[in-house]
Amino acid sequence: MEKSMLVALGAIVISVIAIATSVAFRPSTLPIEAGAVGTNELAKDSVTSEKIKDNEITSEDIKDGTITDADISEEGISRIADNAVTTEKIADRAITSDKIADGAITWDMIVEKPLKVVAAGIINPDGTVREGYNIESVEWDDSLDRFRISLSVPFRFDHYITFAAPLGSSMRIARVSSIGGQDMLVYIYDLSSGVQVKASFQFVVFDIA
Repeated sequence: MEKSMLVALGAIVISVIAIATSVAFRPSTLPIEAGAVGTNELAKDSVTSEKIKDNEITSEDIKDGTITDADISEEGISRIADNAVTTEKIADRAITSDKIADGAITWDMIVEKPLKVVAAGIINPDGTVREGYNIESVEWDDSLDRFRISLSVPFRFDHYITFAAPLGSSMRIARVSSIGGQDMLVYIYDLSSGVQVKASFQFVVFDIA
């Protein structure tokens, strides 16, 4: 009886030693399989920027639409390096006019400049402006049979590219001149009679500077 008890006690001691040994040499962190921890397993705000290695997250790791304006602080935007955002990184039609501040784009920033419209209009025979841009007033001069157009900008016919054309089905042409360094003069000629006439016309003034 005493012998069997000694054997049992010895077995218990050996078991305790084995357990203690396995615990002592067990790694403190168990290996985690790839993909085992998802966003649902993470507590809110548990992952901070200090816990992410530099360059660990690339643009390919971020889903489209994940980062919104509300997620970006003013300080965060200020950390974008010069020339970091190129045209290749901007989606087509991503930048719309409502996202551009007034005056942010000036004429000198445009590389391949189109013709800049300085003034334009559609004028009725009585001198009233049907449609107009940068037009102050239009008057018909009975004594000289011509229209005098005052613009909101200085005008000299030899400083701009100017087009004027009569409206309607009649065979007519228009000629443009200037006076006083501010006003435009428009003469309309009837091709069948060769005389100056009072008729509706349209014009546009371009600046290529």
